[in-house]
Amino acid sequence: MKAALAETPTFTKPQEIKPAIQKRTVVQYMDAFFDGMEGAVRYVDVASRTMKATEGFLSAISREQMLLDALLAEAEMDRRVEEMSPRGREIHDDLSAQMWDFGENERPLSEIYKWEKIVKPAPVDDAEIQQRIEAAYESAMKRATGGLRS
Repeated sequence: MKAALAETPTFTKPQEIKPAIQKRTVVQYMDAFFDGMEGAVRYVDVASRTMKATEGFLSAISREQMLLDALLAEAEMDRRVEEMSPRGREIHDDLSAQMWDFGENERPLSEIYKWEKIVKPAPVDDAEIQQRIEAAYESAMKRATGGLRS
């Protein structure tokens, strides 16, 4: 065994090769800084142009949801009033007459509930912005319709 070990060459651990440190110049640091700033400016530009393009239809969808909720609440209130006893209905009508001037000044629902058209924004020349606008539009329409649109 000793003879076999004597004939076996000794094992030496290979040296780790250290990566050469790439020294960067001030110009390279400045270029990297300005590239980062350019990316930040682009991000803000894309976000602001997307927001400007989508604000109209998002506002219209939000207003429509608010008006639908108000109409639903009004219809539910009318249903509850109709289900009241005659005495309860009389009390409700008296209180309503005292609180609100329902006489001849009552406005039609078409004046109270004014709907805005939901219009998809016109195409823009920047592909990234256009993609974000379309994604926002589709997402808003899907939420507004409860996923009923195809």
